[in-house]
Amino acid sequence: MKIHNRVADIKNVDAHTVTIGSGLLIGDLKHYRPRTNVIAVQEETRTFRDWVNLNDYPIYQADLSLPASPIRIDTDFINHSPAIQVQHVHVTGISTAGLLQIGGIDYIDTEARLKHIRILDKEQ
Repeated sequence: MKIHNRVADIKNVDAHTVTIGSGLLIGDLKHYRPRTNVIAVQEETRTFRDWVNLNDYPIYQADLSLPASPIRIDTDFINHSPAIQVQHVHVTGISTAGLLQIGGIDYIDTEARLKHIRILDKEQ
């Protein structure tokens, strides 16, 4: 589907945090394809260990099962205004291959892989 470009007329965007491969975009975008690999280690002790290697975990090398192909639906849009008008947007956070966009987009494909490890005192 081809996007119909319009002017983005934004009065105020309040985004507190944009992090870990994410974006905030005002305007049109042809392609958006962020990738993020995250490993989160939570320990009960106060000692931090710098021993993590992403290659040790198969989740980061595994092939993803792709979603089914989208169903093509022929559409036609009539924009009664030449602009996308937004008064105020408040976002607490955008993270891990996320996107806040005010505008049009032709293609989006995001991937976020997260491994969370908890190490309890009794396991050490």
